[in-house]
Amino acid sequence: APAHQATAIRQPITKLNLRWSQLYAALCDKENKVERMLLQMGRLSEAADQLIAWMRKTRATLDELSVAAPTLRQLEIQRCQLTVVSNDVHAHEGSVATLNAAAQRLMRDDHNADALEKMNQMNREWEELNDVLQKLILQMERAKTEAEKVGREAEQWMVWLEDVESQLATTKPTGGLPETAEIQLDDFKVLRSEELCADREKKLELALEEAIALDTSMRDTAEWLTGAEQRLAGLEPVSRLLDVLETQVADNEKWTDEVAMR
Repeated sequence: APAHQATAIRQPITKLNLRWSQLYAALCDKENKVERMLLQMGRLSEAADQLIAWMRKTRATLDELSVAAPTLRQLEIQRCQLTVVSNDVHAHEGSVATLNAAAQRLMRDDHNADALEKMNQMNREWEELNDVLQKLILQMERAKTEAEKVGREAEQWMVWLEDVESQLATTKPTGGLPETAEIQLDDFKVLRSEELCADREKKLELALEEAIALDTSMRDTAEWLTGAEQRLAGLEPVSRLLDVLETQVADNEKWTDEVAMR
């Protein structure tokens, strides 16, 4: 696509990507506060369960991302989604470190086998999540490079075809009767023109369908993000009462599931 068209596509996607990142950051901050409150109450296993649940949901989100997007535009959207998830993973590094530090302090006073196994499980899943993330980032970059290469080759072929068509249109026929050659050339031009028009029409129709689908998807996402931002802003502060905190934990898990499904 021309540079101005690529910019027109990237700008709104970049804005949505920023809003997604901000939403994930706000959710991460909320989760961190819940985890810290659980730790203050001496509930290490519950805090670890919170992180493990988030890791599994994030892993499922990564599994849904595909490097086999049919167009460069769709691949760019997949890369934006991957960037948002990557930022979210990095934002949770502090939570993992805090929980491990709390576990080490606890283990010095009480060698709790269940708590130790829970922390080992959390750290295994954290390592696996980061491995999957890094592999997907590399695959996505390779796919982007390959898609750009194919796009450049296609443009070169189009230029070559246009040059050939131009030469055919200007080359005089040799041999045979001039009238016959002229008729044959006119017939060829008409036929070729019809073929090119049909091919161009198909490409324009496909481009229109993709543009409409992208615009609809972006509008829907923008509206949903507005509602999500308002909902997040209206949440109550993390409670110090255990029963209220447990309700907030459950609500936050449902809310995180809904965000992940988008």
